[in-house]
Amino acid sequence: MMFVAESITGDMSEFRLAIKNFLGSLKPGAPFAMAFMAGSEGYSVADKWFPSVPVGRRDVAEAIAEAVDAELVDIPIPDEGPLREGYEGMILALGTKALT
Repeated sequence: MMFVAESITGDMSEFRLAIKNFLGSLKPGAPFAMAFMAGSEGYSVADKWFPSVPVGRRDVAEAIAEAVDAELVDIPIPDEGPLREGYEGMILALGTKALT
């Protein structure tokens, strides 16, 4: 799941529910990968504003707590500059769904 959970809402509880539902859809032992725009409060497409939850490493770690062998990787903004304005970097979460 790439850049979805934090970008569908401005509400932290909805972000957590999206992660819970994604992980809940996986079979026990299934690997997963998720990416997040760290610190993003939203983005524009044409003239329309879409809110997002400005998640950080701790938010992601708490949201994926039911996973086992999870690893978080911080991806800083490239030296060439951000891909777009309004974020602090990216967070990649890799792991395996718990067996129980």
